[in-house]
Amino acid sequence: MFAALAVLAAAGMPAQSAAPVAACTCGGWGSVDQAREALTNYFDFVIIGAIADSPSSQVNIEVQTVFKGILVQQIALDQSTELVGTDAPNYMGRVDAMGPDCSYTVLGEPGERYFLTLTPSTRVPGTYSASGCASFAMRYIENGEVSNVYLTAARSLPGGGGRPETSGDSDVSLPLAAAGLALPIVFLLAAAFVWRRWWQA
Repeated sequence: MFAALAVLAAAGMPAQSAAPVAACTCGGWGSVDQAREALTNYFDFVIIGAIADSPSSQVNIEVQTVFKGILVQQIALDQSTELVGTDAPNYMGRVDAMGPDCSYTVLGEPGERYFLTLTPSTRVPGTYSASGCASFAMRYIENGEVSNVYLTAARSLPGGGGRPETSGDSDVSLPLAAAGLALPIVFLLAAAFVWRRWWQA
């Protein structure tokens, strides 16, 4: 079902909640280049993460891999939008669903892994909304239901593929690297000083 979905071109939510929800439209990603362009231009975060608690109107996602965005351990996912117009039987047995406004809802149990393309939620401050056009459960990739173009494009983003648990390494590795470069220089300077004193003696 999600194999043909692609670049985000979602219509905005109406000003009044009583108004009909705008139809969702997604364009096709025919190549990795097109997918990369969409990931670069439309989303603040592109991640792989797992459900940390039971899904509800807000669910915490344990971030496993960051393809775009800062390296964080957890992201709160806003799922407050009603899936208006969705046919519930169509989603029986699935671990995700897309609403008619392109909203994306995770329906799996804790531990279920997802590829998520996220933008800040306009409804719940401090949370993110996922795009149904470019988000999916990782099991659909593994089962061959979704084209690998998404992951291929995400992995080719500049600096993509970071793991949050290694985000602190840069704070340690930079001083160590500087020390590694400085020690030989100090040694050479000291040797030059001693040699000069010996030569002048």
